[in-house]
Amino acid sequence: IYTIEIYLKLAPIVHNRHNEIGIDFENQLIMPIYEMERVGFAVNKEYIETCRINMKRYIQKRRQTLWNLAGQEFDIGQYAIIKSILNNDFNLNVTTTNADELDLLRSNLIREGGFERAVQFIEIVQELRTLEKWYSTYIMRFLKDLKYCDRLYTTINQVGAVSGRVTSNFQQFPKHAIKTIDGEELFHPRKMIKITGDEYDAIVYLDFSQIELRFQAFYTILVGHPDFNLCRAYMPYQCINSNGDSFDFNNPEHILSWDAEWFLEESKDVRWYPTDVHGATTMAATGLGPDHPDFKDLRNEIGKPTNFAKNYGAQLSRIRQMFPTKSEEEVRRINDAYYTAFPGVKFYHQYCYDRALQYSHTTNLFGIKYYGVSGHKLINLLIQGSSAYYLKWKIRQLYDYWKEKGYKSRWQMQIHDELSWEKHKDDPPEIFFEYQQIMQDWPETKV
Repeated sequence: IYTIEIYLKLAPIVHNRHNEIGIDFENQLIMPIYEMERVGFAVNKEYIETCRINMKRYIQKRRQTLWNLAGQEFDIGQYAIIKSILNNDFNLNVTTTNADELDLLRSNLIREGGFERAVQFIEIVQELRTLEKWYSTYIMRFLKDLKYCDRLYTTINQVGAVSGRVTSNFQQFPKHAIKTIDGEELFHPRKMIKITGDEYDAIVYLDFSQIELRFQAFYTILVGHPDFNLCRAYMPYQCINSNGDSFDFNNPEHILSWDAEWFLEESKDVRWYPTDVHGATTMAATGLGPDHPDFKDLRNEIGKPTNFAKNYGAQLSRIRQMFPTKSEEEVRRINDAYYTAFPGVKFYHQYCYDRALQYSHTTNLFGIKYYGVSGHKLINLLIQGSSAYYLKWKIRQLYDYWKEKGYKSRWQMQIHDELSWEKHKDDPPEIFFEYQQIMQDWPETKV
């Protein structure tokens, strides 16, 4: 009854907004998601139990350090007490202790200097919030769910974000290990997963490479300002082939042969290779080139996080928060580096701000309309939403192909831009190259 009442209330709104295409996308996804949710992952219970013991011991140790700093015992969820300690014991002026505010406070204290104990207190509070969430929400829940079986199952929410991005109970899983401050591994999500065995002899992961940055490049073309570096990261933009033909992103044949031999228009004897997008931001931020011995580390520490933050619409204040040990001049240079490396993106951002002011809604590349959002939010929505619905479209194509071919390998999960399967021993590995071809085939693209 509740479901029917919701339908009767919301269906006319969807119809009036001409957003039926979104409903069609989600309906097409029901069966693939059903297949994923019923398979699950085989799990190493002994590994999780070992992690539980080690994490509990470490949490207790870090709590004691925190209590020693504060001179009193308290629970990490007692926000009022934490606020009082910061204000009264460390002589700060704190109005709230949510994660973003503590991040900003810590960043400012490090930059000002002389607040080592307060910084240590904040860092342990943040560390314990993460660890206790993992301990209670994940590890303890896993052990409870595994009491009578040896598999964990996904619960997938088709529209967990406004953009339409899928979320699940595996949503926040990092790809890397959770470690102590001394580098000791406490828990690695992927290490708890094991191959089922018997008929299923492998787990296969396929994910899209830099999908949101590719859509960002696409959007710079669509708003009339193709970004040189970003486009050259994903196509031989402003390049020529051996016949002297210029690359044309409006030509599907050129898109299909993007990885053929192309040469730079400005240096016809130099072959095109994709721009390193994170390297381009790093060079603009530091003035150092790829040959510098520190460049690789700086690329990971500065270039990569800056690109993703700016792609999500981060402003100077967020960049300042991300790099607390950097001077104001360095922070501004890092912030400006993104637009220095990719000036075309600025035009896309301006398009989003103008669009939000002038229109009630904006449509992503798959016809999904977003209503009543600010330009700042639209910057992320269009890219994340287009990426999400592209993947949803491909999931349905893969599902139909899987049914048609009668393959026995089982769907497991979609998370962000990644899909996973349990490979059946009767299926040749080549089927996943067929899947790859389906996933990357989009005749209408310009990237």
